[in-house]
Amino acid sequence: MSLKYNFKEYSYKVISQMVMRIALYVFSNYSFRLGRISEIFLTLIPNIMKDKLYDNADSFAMSFDEEWENIDCDDIKLKIDKVFELLSDHPFLISNPENARKMAEFRIFSLKKFQ
Repeated sequence: MSLKYNFKEYSYKVISQMVMRIALYVFSNYSFRLGRISEIFLTLIPNIMKDKLYDNADSFAMSFDEEWENIDCDDIKLKIDKVFELLSDHPFLISNPENARKMAEFRIFSLKKFQ
C-alpha cells in the first residue's frame, strides 16, 4: 500500500490547526495577557506565512521589495534584473513575467517607492 501526501495541503492544515489551538488556548485562559496575544498574532503567524509564495501580484511585490532592499547597485535596470534572478522561482514571475516586469518598473519609476 502506497501512501501519498499532498504536502502543500498538509502544511496549510497544520498551520490552521496551530492557529486554532493558539486561539482556543488564548480565549480559554483568562490569565493570558493581551500583550502576549498581540505578540502571537502579530509576530508568530506572519513569520510562519512569510515564506509562502503565491501566484499573485501582491506576493510578488512583497518579495520584490524585500530583495530590492538587499541589493546594492546604482544602475536601476541592472538592479531589477538582479532581483528577478533571485526571484526566478517565484510563481508570479514564472507564470506572468511581462506583468512582473511592468509591476516592478511601476513600483520604482511611477510610485518612486525606493527613492
